[in-house]
Amino acid sequence: MTAERKPLEPVYYKKDLAKSFGISTRTLQTRLDELYLKHPNFDCLSRFIGRKQFFTYNDIEEIKQLCLPSLKEKKVNSGK
Repeated sequence: MTAERKPLEPVYYKKDLAKSFGISTRTLQTRLDELYLKHPNFDCLSRFIGRKQFFTYNDIEEIKQLCLPSLKEKKVNSGK
């Protein structure tokens, strides 16, 4: 009786994320640092293997949501 193993979820690294967003890895790191300062409790911004940061598919989707300006920010920026 052996337990079934789930297949491992693929992991993505900063260079993979930068390529999919169409930005350089340095720009990505700057944006991730900004997001971490705004949202320090989100696990998607602080997953590491040793010193190398990695992301899962769900992390990437969560980061996309964090990058979207909130409704309140839109009103402030548009002056309404």
